[in-house]
Amino acid sequence: MDIVQECLISKTRDRNAVLSAIVPKILGIVRARGRKLHDFGGRSVQLTGAIVLSADAIDAHRLMVSVYDETASGIVKVLSLHVTDFPSATDPNFYRYQGGRVAVLSWRWGRWEDAVMADETAPLSFSGLFVERLRVNKQTSTNF
Repeated sequence: MDIVQECLISKTRDRNAVLSAIVPKILGIVRARGRKLHDFGGRSVQLTGAIVLSADAIDAHRLMVSVYDETASGIVKVLSLHVTDFPSATDPNFYRYQGGRVAVLSWRWGRWEDAVMADETAPLSFSGLFVERLRVNKQTSTNF
């Protein structure tokens, strides 16, 4: 009998591998359940405990994605990313991950990564997000 052990994403230290899974998951969660939360920009979702996911449009092709969690020093930003659907128009020295689609501004590894991946919401691809954003913006004039 083979036993398959699920590897916790918080134990993986390959940034590109983690980003390939966690960014679409964050985008899917925020897209499905995001709303305006006090003290957080754009659309946000509170997951278990104090974990908050947030995304806001920078411009037509870029998003700011943030994750907040509770630490010994209070609620802090544990992940800060810029995400684009137009990598050929960005600086490859800044957007170094996921084929030029993701720039990491800050990242504190932790339990929040496993909480994001455990959420049942379906991931949303980079291109899927921006196509959906355009469709929603035309219908409702919302930003993200």
